[in-house]
Amino acid sequence: MNNIWEFLIMTLTVSLSSGLIMIIKALLKDKLTPRWQYGIWSLLIIRMLLPVAVSNRYVLAPIPMWVETLKALCENRLTSSYAQAFIPVDNPWFLPLITSAPRSITDWIFVIYAAGVVISLLLCLVSYVKLRLLIAKAYPLSEVNQSSIDDVCNKYGLKPCPAVEIEGLPSAFVCGIIKPVLVLPAGALIDEKIILHELLHLKYKDALQSVIWAVFRAFHWCNPFMHYVFNCIGNDMEALCDRRALELLEGEERRDYGKILLLMVNDRYPRAFGTTSLSNGGKNISKRIACIAHFKKYPKGMALVSVCIGIMLLQPLFFGSEFHGVASSINDYSDANSEMTLQKDMASTRLNRCSTMAGAIDAYAKGLIYENGLYLAAASPLSEQERLYDEMCRSRDEGWVYTHMENKLGGYPLARSPRTDLSVSDPYCVYNLKASSKTPNSFNCQLVIYLSYVFGSEDETAAGIEIIPIKIEKDSAGWSVTQTSSSGTEAIDPKYCGSVHTYIKKIMEPLAVYEGQGEYGQIYAPVNVRYSIDNKVENQNQASLSWMMGNQWSYNETPITDAQFSEADMAFDVTYTFDDYRRIAADSPYVHTYITLENMIFEDDTEVPSLDRGLTDDDGGARFFSESAGTSNDGFSYLTDSINADTWDGTITDWNTGRMFYPRKNLFEIKKGSTLEILYLPRGLDSRIYIQGELVEQIISKEVTTDEQ
Repeated sequence: MNNIWEFLIMTLTVSLSSGLIMIIKALLKDKLTPRWQYGIWSLLIIRMLLPVAVSNRYVLAPIPMWVETLKALCENRLTSSYAQAFIPVDNPWFLPLITSAPRSITDWIFVIYAAGVVISLLLCLVSYVKLRLLIAKAYPLSEVNQSSIDDVCNKYGLKPCPAVEIEGLPSAFVCGIIKPVLVLPAGALIDEKIILHELLHLKYKDALQSVIWAVFRAFHWCNPFMHYVFNCIGNDMEALCDRRALELLEGEERRDYGKILLLMVNDRYPRAFGTTSLSNGGKNISKRIACIAHFKKYPKGMALVSVCIGIMLLQPLFFGSEFHGVASSINDYSDANSEMTLQKDMASTRLNRCSTMAGAIDAYAKGLIYENGLYLAAASPLSEQERLYDEMCRSRDEGWVYTHMENKLGGYPLARSPRTDLSVSDPYCVYNLKASSKTPNSFNCQLVIYLSYVFGSEDETAAGIEIIPIKIEKDSAGWSVTQTSSSGTEAIDPKYCGSVHTYIKKIMEPLAVYEGQGEYGQIYAPVNVRYSIDNKVENQNQASLSWMMGNQWSYNETPITDAQFSEADMAFDVTYTFDDYRRIAADSPYVHTYITLENMIFEDDTEVPSLDRGLTDDDGGARFFSESAGTSNDGFSYLTDSINADTWDGTITDWNTGRMFYPRKNLFEIKKGSTLEILYLPRGLDSRIYIQGELVEQIISKEVTTDEQ
């Protein structure tokens, strides 16, 4: 961890996890054995070792969002070295790290915390060194006690360790991890059951476990609740050792073991660093006596139950809960709590970053359409958060709703004033998404927002479009959107209202261009790809309902941060230009000369269509001897025009070539290096030109424009 906020998230998360474990332990204290009661704490060790996620996942309660809100409120007024108001904290883990000199009060608080950790660890080390020095001056073990140790080891199959005696010691204990020593009170006859207890501590490495718990206690030295938790863990360790001892004892020996516990009321060495002891304080003896009374009285089959409980705890403690979406907490004018509310909502957007490319585009587009700064913040880079916050504060001070953000569009968005004469069903779409050849996980495209009308247009009823060049990038926090250059507003010619996408293709810079040269002319085919994002409404209360094209449609006005692309439409607008079109028209013996352009795309050079495709009898005559256009079931499109030598410009254009994709699987299935190739372009285009139904030439066109937009 690098700042006090990361520690706060970490210690609160660990405290909540400990609280949940303690509640379950309390409910099952008479049902599950001490093995489970102590073993369940292993989940807490894992929780403390793993970084705490500060994304849209949280453990038990949205602590990251609470802390992020508090951090923004505090750090926005400070100049700190370790934390910034609008940069979310990293995934914290238990080891503190001072990276630079402190400059603010929150920096100094973190320095004090880190110093407390160091002091706590040093105190543990000093106490252990003092104890080892005391052991070094201890008396050799008496023959009687040595004989007792040997008898216990032989009787129960335990491994002995070096042993010494110290005067004035109230209880036996094991000290050390690498070279453990059994320490006994000098001049006293030690009961074999006490020796058994300590050797069982030695067998199961309890001294090492006590060191681990003591280290974690040091990292949470300023959290009183965690001190209580670590005391409970130590008591559970002793209760488990009692259980192991009782399993080896028989009959009256178990009763005597309980009597020995009643005598262990001295607290001199109950929690010495790196040691184990039969005594853990008189106030805990009653609980251990109660466990002895329940020996072998636990219900059958509870072993399986205990395993199931441990598995069930994995979800809340490690995987956590997840939330999606971006929404405002209030939708009213400024009030006394607006700054707190705005900071909380901004914290939510920083932690709930867009998890998909389509989700980032959706949040950004809706931020512009609804003039909502929170939506923009969810999709903007973290470096833009402070600017967006400042602009929303200014809007609030001017009497706007606190999320208001000027969108600077050249017209009124269609989503806020639906029209029935536009052939679109969504408030926006995406054109020509292309992966960057220089930067991994970076893409460029044109965001198109539909407008009900355009400001300043000569035709006050004219609809329009706003074309916004954007870059979409992915980092460790998620996907974000940045506008790369100025946007442009276009009023739509009324004759294109029924075919808006045809108009957009006419003015849009293409994704690529295919060209080919033939004997009589050349092919020019710009390619545009239009993407739609799934905006279906699951909750009708969040829907905006309108009547479009005679049908009721709905979309979600709230950003969908994990949205997916639902459809992609690739269009080749193929134009064939005759080199000497007047001669062709003049030489035709027919009153009406029909020229047909037929096109088909192919994926690679091995699939280049041959000339033997030919025409079928059932559709050839109708297609080539009347003005018509369409597509065929076998993958090609066609357009037939009747020309006049005096008015024909020598070109014929087929608008129908392309392929429709529903790319939930297709969009990301092609990988090239570390960059995803979005909706890969075909290898080539096969074009055929007919005059009066007779094939005059075939042209194979290849992509010639691949410059990054």
